[in-house]
Amino acid sequence: MVTKGKKVIMVLTILMILSTGAFAIALLTDSIGPSLRHGMPSVVGEVVGGIIRDALYTGFIGEAFFDPLRDALQPSEFFNILQQSNPELILADGDVNPIIDNKVNFFIQLLAPFYLLAFLLLAIYLMFISSSPEGRARAKGSLLRLILSVAFVIFTIPIVQAFLDVSLYITNFIINTNSGNMEIALKVLRICVDHMWNTIKWKMPFLAFWPMLFIFLFSIILSSIPFIIICMRYFMILVFTMLFPIGIFLYSIHFTQRLGKSIIRQTILWIFIQPLMAIILAVIGIASTPLLSLVSDSTMETGFGLAGFLALGAAPLVMVGIMNWLETLLVLAEAAMEVPSMHLVAEIEELKIKG
Repeated sequence: MVTKGKKVIMVLTILMILSTGAFAIALLTDSIGPSLRHGMPSVVGEVVGGIIRDALYTGFIGEAFFDPLRDALQPSEFFNILQQSNPELILADGDVNPIIDNKVNFFIQLLAPFYLLAFLLLAIYLMFISSSPEGRARAKGSLLRLILSVAFVIFTIPIVQAFLDVSLYITNFIINTNSGNMEIALKVLRICVDHMWNTIKWKMPFLAFWPMLFIFLFSIILSSIPFIIICMRYFMILVFTMLFPIGIFLYSIHFTQRLGKSIIRQTILWIFIQPLMAIILAVIGIASTPLLSLVSDSTMETGFGLAGFLALGAAPLVMVGIMNWLETLLVLAEAAMEVPSMHLVAEIEELKIKG
């Protein structure tokens, strides 16, 4: 079932496209006034042109785009969108989503012959080719990784769902403990949207075409960034859930480990953007209170709101930095554990040979 939050994202995306077309129509109305003035009294032409322009700006662009956007930035609505942005891999009744299950099973069946080939090559290497103890230890380590990867591949959907549950739990915890700061941040974003809308409504008709177009598109894209990221996250999780078995298989093989790690990394990255956006909102709320109390004018409010939208848009890049930091720690821990174990296996092999 499509949740209310997902419907809001879809509606905002459609309205963004429609409002762009309406802007082009609104631009044409700016030329109606002069043409009307040639055929009727200038006062009547200006009034008719102004009515048409106001109807397009206020009636369509404002009510169809900026008003829903402002509503979506209300705390209750935005929290609902953020919390319900996880795809439904496992349904409420406990059954796996059949669409996702079919796609994941397709990739698992695709991997079956490659697993058989990998096991066969490792067996041949251990029985006929390997001679050094360290080489045999490395091959046995690869065999163990392959066996473990089979279990991870089979339980792909429960594993990804567990990550999603952890992400949602952290998000709910952040919202419950920082709801006040997050509400302040959303208020700053709504004020920024109001200022952008006032600029479009009252100043754009008197500007040249290209500055008008730039301001309009800039306002639409920037104010939609949080919802674009949430929508991208939803679809990227679906894509990487389907690719997760391939990532696990590639990671279990030494020569393709880097590619497999990239797929697993991207899966985790997009999943945990959800709590990261909640953290960014809380930080915006904490920082905005003292800053806006020093200089409280429309320019400062708009600038801080724009910075907030950009910060939310940079959530994937911030998550990349966090993943790099965590990956460094994991590599160090893995190296500290793997090297002694390889030497231990090699020593055992030597003892067997001597014995």
